[in-house]
Parts: sequence; structure tokens; C-alpha cells
Amino acid sequence: MNTTHFSWLATLIIPLYICYAKVSTLPDDRLSSQTELLGAATRKPVMGILEASVIEALTRGSKFGVLTTGVAWVAPLTKAILELSIVSKEAFAGVVATGLGVLDFHTSSGELGKDDAVENNVRIGAQTLVAKGCNVIVLGCAGMEGMEDAVKAGIYTSKEVRVVDGVRAGVEIIAKKLHDS
Repeated sequence: MNTTHFSWLATLIIPLYICYAKVSTLPDDRLSSQTELLGAATRKPVMGILEASVIEALTRGSKFGVLTTGVAWVAPLTKAILELSIVSKEAFAGVVATGLGVLDFHTSSGELGKDDAVENNVRIGAQTLVAKGCNVIVLGCAGMEGMEDAVKAGIYTSKEVRVVDGVRAGVEIIAKKLHDS
């Protein structure tokens, strides 16, 4: 891999919610995540927003769930999260899909979350995760960035439920790593 175009970067954030598919790395045939491979190739700290959001969720509450876009993402996201060594089955309530596509979160004018149907699906997903015992809800797609208010609008409980944006969590974790180094 030619990584010279990454040389000016201090760090990399992978802005895709799922980039944890394991791939074979020859010659030892060890399975590595794509973020591990990119980190090794660039010799830069690499943080995926899935990993960042899970780390943030675990620091904010005792049980988290992921609210994502389409139903097709439920199984791969569940698998990827459970493969992270930091996640226990007790702390993870699962993944709930809104049934929406990533582009549904943005109107034709580019405004975020102005569609009543989109906000309704997000609220219903949030209610489902709270019913599963979540006190942290993770936005499971970079395209859902900015949907925190719609998620909070769907929470009808007296207990505090926090919302984690994976993009924001990734930036904050990487900034802390850079500051500490």
C-alpha cells in the first residue's frame, strides 16, 4: 500500500460505521481489522467510529444499544460489536434499525432531520432501545450525525439516556491521544 499521501496526517479517523471485517494478513494468516491494517501501513493512530462510539458508550452508561439505518446492517453491526474485546453481552442490548437509508437523513435542501417520517422512525427506534434497558443510545451511522435531538424526543422515561455520536466520539478520542502523546 502506498501511504505517502497520508504522511502529513497526525492521525486517521475512519468515518464509516462498520470497517471491522476481518481480513487475512499474509504471511502469518492472522486476521486483522481494516483499521489495524491501515494503522500498521501508515504508522498513524487510527480510530474507527464504531470502535469510538462503543468506547464512549461504555464510559457513559451500563447498557447501550445502536440505532442504525437499514435492517441489512443489524446483523453485521451486531457481529462487529460483539467481536470487540471490550464489550460484554450484558452491556450490549443490540442493534435496532430505523428502516431508513443514509440519504433519508438529509433533505433535498441538505437540511438534517426536517422530515417528520425520518424523525418518527428515529423516535420509535430510540423507544425500542430504551425498552431493552439502554441508558446509552449510539448513532450507528456517520450519516445520522446531528440526530441527537430526534433520538431524545423518542425517550419517554425518567431515567437519563445519553446519545453518542460516533464521529464526535472518534474526534474526541483521537484528540485526547494526540494531546497525551
